[in-house]
Amino acid sequence: MFYANIYFSLLLQELVKEKIRTQQLSNELEKLSTELDKIGLDKEKLLQEELSSDERSVHQQSYRTAHQDSLVQYPSAPLLH
Repeated sequence: MFYANIYFSLLLQELVKEKIRTQQLSNELEKLSTELDKIGLDKEKLLQEELSSDERSVHQQSYRTAHQDSLVQYPSAPLLH
């Protein structure tokens, strides 16, 4: 029973730490969102643009890989003089 109480106490401490950390991150996000609004940037639009950019990068990398895989390497023929 004693160890169970210690374990419960440790879990409770970790939960409180995580709650505080989450609250700090939430406050920071709110602060940054406010700053974006002040300078006239739309957070949602920025996120969509970044996702589009990431998707394009993935598609381009997939295309390059597929293209490289489709290339056949032929041995060099001896030069005739």
